Amino acid sequence: MLWDDLRYLLAVHRSGSLSRAASMLGVNQSTVSRRILACERQLSVKLLERQPEGAVLSEAGKALCALAENTEAELDFALKEISDAKHVLSGPIVVACVDMMVDRFLAPHLACFQSDNPNIEFSILVGLDAVDLMRGKADVALRVSQGPDENLAGRRLCDFGLGVYCAANIDSTESLGWIEWPGGRWFDANIPANLKSTRVKHRTDSFLSMNALVGSGLGMAILPCYWADADPTLRRIHPSTVSRPDLGLWLLYHPDKKHSPRVRAYIDFLVPAVLANQDQFAGLCDGIGKPVTSDIV
Repeated sequence: MLWDDLRYLLAVHRSGSLSRAASMLGVNQSTVSRRILACERQLSVKLLERQPEGAVLSEAGKALCALAENTEAELDFALKEISDAKHVLSGPIVVACVDMMVDRFLAPHLACFQSDNPNIEFSILVGLDAVDLMRGKADVALRVSQGPDENLAGRRLCDFGLGVYCAANIDSTESLGWIEWPGGRWFDANIPANLKSTRVKHRTDSFLSMNALVGSGLGMAILPCYWADADPTLRRIHPSTVSRPDLGLWLLYHPDKKHSPRVRAYIDFLVPAVLANQDQFAGLCDGIGKPVTSDIV
């Protein structure tokens, strides 16, 4: 069966009569009737009931129309994407991540991508709560997770290391307390036994402010290694990371977004950029590529 035949059935379904369908398609009524009859003969099933009040689809006709509408939508989408691909990439890209990811990693890579694609407009959504990609709140998300929503497309890029940090000029953690998230929010981490009983002294709801409090000597905190290892005001208390082995950095997006040329281009740009820095993200080395050491007790 040709797609062209399905267009005639869709037109009748949408207009409610053969005559109005003919007007929509720019043909005469007999052509519409003939094409639908051809479909019925090929399928050996009745698709249309002609009644005094108009043309009514049979159950088989309704099922076929539902399929035709999906096919029409996919075809229109594909044609639009093909057309867009012929032009310079332009339009908005919404990226979701935590605030610390922007400063030390994402911002310079955004600038690099836009230097080659000046008509791209970025919107950056930061926060600890996951942005709803399935509802289109963002195009792409860099998300730290042990296992994201199975309905999302994307991939796990690398391990994500967490470490326990204090100010670089502190020699002992005995007098330090924890800096924690409000409401008892806490990372699922392998905290060293000698630090588990340390009480919480301060709280903050931002990675940036937590970094500042730790660097000022107000306490110790669990921070992402890729960020904290590159900060000269901070020092890792234990050389090994405290993150769970299944914690990873994921690049995620709605399955339909992979068909957008600009989103696809950004994904293809971002993945190798992350992989080139995967040791830093995993906490295996510091911001300049040296192994992390510590003599703090």
